[in-house]
Amino acid sequence: MQTRRLGKTGYEVSEIGLGCWQLGGEFGPVGDDTAIEILRGARALDVTFWDTADVYGASAASATGRASMSRPKWGAARSSPA
Repeated sequence: MQTRRLGKTGYEVSEIGLGCWQLGGEFGPVGDDTAIEILRGARALDVTFWDTADVYGASAASATGRASMSRPKWGAARSSPA
């Protein structure tokens, strides 16, 4: 997976990102286990940029936070704070 610098942050993130809108529950329920499996699958493919815009709902950021905490070496970057 190719990477790019994320703005002025200095983070190197994957050129392909995962849009996490589906994890926010705004478009139908997504259980925690399913959300974490989606994130693990993305990370297994070296996707390190997860778009968690606040309009996606609190669950999207919460799921990415829980998944990241379960794998501290993932080093994934989120687009908005959890």
